[in-house]
Amino acid sequence: MLIKINQSMNFNADFLSTSSGRRNCLGESLAKVEFFMFLVTFLQRYNVSLPEGSTADPSQKTVDIISSPKPYDIIFHPRKQQP
Repeated sequence: MLIKINQSMNFNADFLSTSSGRRNCLGESLAKVEFFMFLVTFLQRYNVSLPEGSTADPSQKTVDIISSPKPYDIIFHPRKQQP
């Protein structure tokens, strides 16, 4: 139930979704840390580049059900392992 008071919106705590408030997912913070660690480890092991002669412009969007960047190719080069 949405209540408007003095041009600000307040939400009744009983109607909050499962992703906020006291019904928040218990594993959400752990999942965020795990994803961050995966991404950092991946980027430490690979260099990311575009194919030669390719241009990627993330500002160009494809609009279907959702708006998303147009697809483009990228190359992952393994970095040399340090002893």
